[in-house]
Amino acid sequence: MGRLKFTFVVLLLICSNLLIGQGTANKVRDEADRYFKAQEYSKAIQLYERLSLMNSNNTDFNKNLGISYFFSNRLQEAETSLTKYYNVHKEDLDAVYYLACAAHHELKFDLAIDFYKYFLSRSKPSNPLYKSVIGDIKRCGVAKKIKYQEELAISENSGPKVNSPADEINPTWSPNHNGRIYFTANQEIDTTDRLDNLMSKVSDDYNMFGSEIQIDNGLLSYAYPLNEALNTPEVEQIYGFNENGKLLYFGRGQSLTSLSLYTEDLTILDDESPSINKFDAPFGNDPMLIDLYPFSDSVLIFSSIRPEGFGGYDLYYVEFKDGRWKDPVNFGDKINSEFDERAPFLSKDGRTLYFSSNNFQSVGGYDIFSAYYLDKDMEWTNVQNMGFPINSPGHELFFKLGFDGQKSLFSSDRKSGFGGYDLYTGFFKSIRTEQNTAALPDVFFKVPEFKLNSQEYQDEVLANKITALNIEPLYYTSDDNVLQPKNKQQLDLLVEIGKRFPTTIFNFMINSESSVSPEIELYFGIKRSELISNYMISKGISGNRVNLQSVGSLYPIAKNVLDGRPSISGQNLNRRVEISINNIDSLPLKITYKQPFVSDLLKTSDGSKFKRRINGLSYRVQIVSLKQMYNGDIYSLSPDLLIESQGGSGNYRYMTGLFPTFADAVDFQTILIKNGLKDAFIVPYIDNVRLIKSTISESMMNKYPDLRKYYLN
Repeated sequence: MGRLKFTFVVLLLICSNLLIGQGTANKVRDEADRYFKAQEYSKAIQLYERLSLMNSNNTDFNKNLGISYFFSNRLQEAETSLTKYYNVHKEDLDAVYYLACAAHHELKFDLAIDFYKYFLSRSKPSNPLYKSVIGDIKRCGVAKKIKYQEELAISENSGPKVNSPADEINPTWSPNHNGRIYFTANQEIDTTDRLDNLMSKVSDDYNMFGSEIQIDNGLLSYAYPLNEALNTPEVEQIYGFNENGKLLYFGRGQSLTSLSLYTEDLTILDDESPSINKFDAPFGNDPMLIDLYPFSDSVLIFSSIRPEGFGGYDLYYVEFKDGRWKDPVNFGDKINSEFDERAPFLSKDGRTLYFSSNNFQSVGGYDIFSAYYLDKDMEWTNVQNMGFPINSPGHELFFKLGFDGQKSLFSSDRKSGFGGYDLYTGFFKSIRTEQNTAALPDVFFKVPEFKLNSQEYQDEVLANKITALNIEPLYYTSDDNVLQPKNKQQLDLLVEIGKRFPTTIFNFMINSESSVSPEIELYFGIKRSELISNYMISKGISGNRVNLQSVGSLYPIAKNVLDGRPSISGQNLNRRVEISINNIDSLPLKITYKQPFVSDLLKTSDGSKFKRRINGLSYRVQIVSLKQMYNGDIYSLSPDLLIESQGGSGNYRYMTGLFPTFADAVDFQTILIKNGLKDAFIVPYIDNVRLIKSTISESMMNKYPDLRKYYLN
């Protein structure tokens, strides 16, 4: 009886301990899960590892542990934990996805592709990650090829003193102090005795920092914050300096994607309070402006999302000329794409561009690309991926080539770092000569005008006989014969002219005849015009030299119906593509435009009235820019409609109204804004060619005085 009581007590104690142990394990698991959901992965890892020691047979928490390892840059441990979980839970898509990501970052591209494909096979297109995984598979394919290319440089993390688990981004070489860099970071500001000039407050917002190369070991020192006048409770990001290093450009605002542009015109480490000014230029208030780089005192380049862009963030340049900053100009479709192009850097020669893009030619997220502007052809080369080890399966941004052409700085969140974005140094195996000397002219966009005014070009023009060119409309009866042999013959002639005279711009205006609504026919027309632009591009003409317009069936030159019956002749005359060539001043070209012949029996006044209205100066209002058809009721706004696009962009600008004066356009714009079209803006045209404000000259305004009202507005 005594033994039975003793055994019962022992069993009771064992059960109690098991229950207590289980309760403790549950508490640890709950706490670990809370840290995991809060993305405090280092704390979550400590608790999950403790849980593993308490119960090594339980693998349920290994998914969260593996994901925590992944975001803590512990890839091998992430792969081990995720594999343990996956072996039991093969249908868990989170585990599959992060196993793919881990393999991707470990450069195991075939394994990553297998997991990515398995993820797609088990998920639906509605899954938020579905499209990005398709992109990751493509990028792994690119990486497999790039992996075996010759490496241009070696890259190294800039070290644990300057880098931290926080983000260190946008490094900038000091123009006046050898061995000093500046950068932006959200690391906590250290108020210990590293330097005398320190801030009194501690903040984890993004601020501006400096770091020096230490003489004793050649590594960057601990980061120190710039003075309190520059670093405030708001977010600040350093951009760079002017040519003599006395003017600092930086952004200030509520977040890194919502910064206003500022300058500071005193040495940033002086004891005096810096003189800080908000940048006085219209584009400086662009809410989407990011990643500004000051190439010179008169040229700035940056990234932004703007209505005239190709999709996502595009690269733009802006010039200070005639006493003011001009309007930003898009770099064009050779550089920009439907993806994001960010963080531009233009080398000293003004021709070599470095930037980051997350297009499908990257090996991970954002990769660093380069392109070179060819003066002879007056266009950019195709962009080139900088390859490993400058790029990685992570994100690389803010590439800056050193003054000597041998070193570079950039930011990366690759999984070999200390966490977040770190600063990296690249050492090129051969000197990048684009940093050696400045070219003439100093920047790429001045090349066309420079060539036209050069004696060499004038001699070339004189040596050539004047080319006589007869241009007539392209006719079609359906989409299938837009590129019929006769039309191709004339397009080939345009291609030949375009290659001989690289400054020329080609304009194609699509007219049509249709029984569908004007809004739908407008869209059919612009899609039809892309057959022409794609042909021109395939023959070597850059898409940014091909302008497309669709007016649909709005302005017929001939009757579609005669005596109550369809008029085949009239319909054939209305289905045409009118062509014009711009930028031909000073060129040895004599162009004659052949007009369609319409008999008096078929003639209508709509087409001729339209021609008179677009002759000379006119204004339209842009209401939206889309990559698809606008489904709103635009015809009720105005019967004068137009869709514009640029070759290869796939971006459609919807224009409405057609006005002879700026005042009329302003009145119409006001009505549109009151009706909810708050992004509506006015665009001037000369002879139906869209004008960019930065290209408007004094001679234009003298010829068309009303244009000055638009220019000064």
